[in-house]
Amino acid sequence: MALQSVIFDNTVFNFFAKINCVNLHRLMPSIISDSILVPSEILSEIEGLGIAHPQYQSKVFYWTDQIRQNYFFKHCTTYDSVVFDLVKSKIDKGEADAVAQSQKTGVRLFITDDKSCLPFINENYNNIRTFSTFFLIALADIQGILPDYEKTIYEFHEVISYASFNSKTKKTHKAKLRYEYSEALRYLGISLDKKIVSKKTSLDTIFKKFL
Repeated sequence: MALQSVIFDNTVFNFFAKINCVNLHRLMPSIISDSILVPSEILSEIEGLGIAHPQYQSKVFYWTDQIRQNYFFKHCTTYDSVVFDLVKSKIDKGEADAVAQSQKTGVRLFITDDKSCLPFINENYNNIRTFSTFFLIALADIQGILPDYEKTIYEFHEVISYASFNSKTKKTHKAKLRYEYSEALRYLGISLDKKIVSKKTSLDTIFKKFL
């Protein structure tokens, strides 16, 4: 099952900006068949990325222009105002806007790397599936459109400062990678191969090639 419409958090664009070995933005139409929805609150947060990090301004300006033109990346202002007012006091406004948008539009897939909002969403809105940017990377890899998976994974973990994780958070993170790569296989209708998943998420083996 290929992805259709998906809601993006600003964290995805953060990875698009900071991973240099591949243009992840350009791969999205090969992964998502319909459109990527960006709520208003999240659009504002993307603009904030360009202000906080001037080196990414050209990318940010391009993305925000694409979003406002409503082609593949779409500025979505359709949301459930009651849900938004209820949720915005519980989680960040950007994620609250995404939840409210999901409930109004029926788009149930939300890509976010903000772990703080996940417990609330999973407990209160279990009709929303949440995945991280790694899920998109896994989809691209499985489809054979990612030029260098291992380099991308290395840079992905540089962005999240994986080296600073403690043993517990590393274990949890690795489990999430295995889960999301397995789910990417499922979404594409490919049988689960645990050996492949293990190889693709073996961070210690991958990192050795870059140290």
